[in-house]
Amino acid sequence: MFKLKELINYSPPIILFYGEKKKLDRDMRSIVKQTGSHIRYVTIDTDTSCYYHLLSGIVAGLGGDAESVQVASQWQSAVLQADHRSAGYGKETSSYRRIWNETFAKEAALIFLQFIKKTSVKQPAVVLLDRFEEIDYSFQRLLEKYLAPILSDVKNFKLILFYEGNSKPSWKTYDFDRYTHPISRVNRNLKNFVNPYIAGRPVRIKGGKKSSPIFVGRKPAIDFFIERLMQSDSPPLMGMRGERRIGKTSLLMNMECYISDDYLPILIDLQMIESPERTENGVADLIEKFGFEIAQRLRYHYHLEIQEPKKEEFRKNPAQVFSHFLNDIVSQIGDKKLLLLFDEFDRVEDWVIKGLLQLDFLPIFKKLILNNRGIVGIVSYTNRLTDLREEKSYWREFLSDIDAFHLTTFDEDAALELIQQPVDGVIDYSEEALDAILAYSGQHPYFIQLICWILVNRGHRISRSNLTEKDVALAAQEAIIRGEAQLNFMYETACKPKEREVIKKVVFSTESHKESYPVERLDKSLSGAVESLISRGILRKEHPNIFFRIGLIDLWVRKNFTAF
Repeated sequence: MFKLKELINYSPPIILFYGEKKKLDRDMRSIVKQTGSHIRYVTIDTDTSCYYHLLSGIVAGLGGDAESVQVASQWQSAVLQADHRSAGYGKETSSYRRIWNETFAKEAALIFLQFIKKTSVKQPAVVLLDRFEEIDYSFQRLLEKYLAPILSDVKNFKLILFYEGNSKPSWKTYDFDRYTHPISRVNRNLKNFVNPYIAGRPVRIKGGKKSSPIFVGRKPAIDFFIERLMQSDSPPLMGMRGERRIGKTSLLMNMECYISDDYLPILIDLQMIESPERTENGVADLIEKFGFEIAQRLRYHYHLEIQEPKKEEFRKNPAQVFSHFLNDIVSQIGDKKLLLLFDEFDRVEDWVIKGLLQLDFLPIFKKLILNNRGIVGIVSYTNRLTDLREEKSYWREFLSDIDAFHLTTFDEDAALELIQQPVDGVIDYSEEALDAILAYSGQHPYFIQLICWILVNRGHRISRSNLTEKDVALAAQEAIIRGEAQLNFMYETACKPKEREVIKKVVFSTESHKESYPVERLDKSLSGAVESLISRGILRKEHPNIFFRIGLIDLWVRKNFTAF
């Protein structure tokens, strides 16, 4: 995929692109999205060889403020005048008409330059001239002689000449090469390229940076939390829910890269905390462990000398002692606030089931966070806790007033960014290969990472950087082996019996994950299971049919189970 800086800051004013139009459009949409729409992208169909009409299309596509509209009006007026005057000469004066047209082409180019300068100074613009192979010699000559030289003075405006095909077209005029630069999509130096993908581990932005090519697609979630942190002096206890390996831990780990310096984030992973001791007061034991984790991280990350209370003190009155402990921290950090990030909060339910933790932990925990103006809390959990609200009142009460963000799979633009950006200039996927990765992964972050990790390794192994749909299909077969634990969890643990029944019916009634299955063929008692699978991103529905959203699940079930 193009890099924005590379695209806008090219010294040549005109960029030559040849290849697949769909791929170019995807790249440009991704660039526009990355910049928050601070760049304009206009496509002009060059099905006409008229120099004036084509440039009129560019003017119309980029029209904006009053000044630019005024210049555009001058342009349109000049074009109409030119058409009117040249039309009267007839064939017998074609040589004079050609000379006059070239004179006007120069004047028109100068008017066009005024317009472009007024619009591009406020917002960078990229104009794509589509089907450029159909442009005749006379237009190319006018473009070379009059337009290309003046565009060299405009920094934030680029023309992309798009040729459909896999090889660079030959120019009919030699000098035109001075104003063009072909975009090279593939760097053949794959040998020393380090695989950037990780599968199964959280993504951490390193080195104090604000972004990473493999941490993408989470701007809506980040904006959600930032907005609530800014809403008032004491934002509520917040939540983040989502399926296993959807990216919750990665988001919490990198929160510090996006929030203001007014907050000191501390991540407490309940998976890494020892279970409460089997005593009558598991609440005191767990809160004590929280205090130890907080004190340790404040000392290590922020060099604050915080002394956690002694175990005996927690035993007497855990809530009061922990409250005083938090107050001591708040007094030391001054105007800042402590942001406590509790990951894998589902473990609380596991401890309750095992009898290691009493139910009064949840209201005590909630009160401790909400009643201290210097403390903000975010808890992350899976959809399992959301489902438990129906049958267990203590989760219904705990989650009732928590403002939670639902973290789901990527949209297509974010998925393509994760597939292409980390290997930009090294690995080149065909359009069919990109579609196959989207279909097998279901745009799920973990499965994209897994498939792409396998594909980069495959590129190294076969010494080939151009990867096809066949390469992706082979990678998918390896992915269901390497991703066995996650696929097994999604099917055996996360799915209820009726949901597994629906999955098997769809799998063994179709030839592959690409085929649909009519919903009407399912028993009506399975309608709830279908909706659940759709909401969790395993299936998708296009009435009246359902499809597998995550094609790897289809492959895995076919390999490990038999039909009814």
